[in-house]
Amino acid sequence: MEKAPPQPQHEGLKSKKHLPQQPAEAKTASRRVPRLRAVVESQAFKNILVDEMDMMHARAATLIQANWRGYWLRQKLISQMMAAKAIQEAWRRF
Repeated sequence: MEKAPPQPQHEGLKSKKHLPQQPAEAKTASRRVPRLRAVVESQAFKNILVDEMDMMHARAATLIQANWRGYWLRQKLISQMMAAKAIQEAWRRF
């Protein structure tokens, strides 16, 4: 008389006999949902970062333009003042 291998006394739901088989598509779909959610969240985060970078670039461009215009106007004013002095000196010599 041969003895059968001992059977576990406690087979919980983890036994493959009790679990229904899921189709392969359902398994991959359930894996895709967290990945898709992560991708969407990361893209939204990237869009926020892109918007912030655009605002920073716009602010930097505005500051550069303001400084350039200030410099250009100061140089123009210096040129006009020198021209006015030259005209005044010439007039006084006359």
